[in-house]
Amino acid sequence: MKDITKYIGKDSNTSKLTDFYADLEGYENTIPEIKDIESGDIVGWTWEDKKYVGIIRDKGNAKHGMFELEKIQII
Repeated sequence: MKDITKYIGKDSNTSKLTDFYADLEGYENTIPEIKDIESGDIVGWTWEDKKYVGIIRDKGNAKHGMFELEKIQII
């Protein structure tokens, strides 16, 4: 499982777990820890001192480096 904490964002207008996203734009080929991430991989991150895991998904935004996260759980 790869830690993508540095690349996580969240819609600040909501508290739902489903509103996280990963912004890998410009990093996917240059940063070793994320260059091998593919849609469907399980990833982890920390947000506001809580640890999360989820599945990263390309929903048509991967060409812009934007990925959605689904099946998110606090661990």
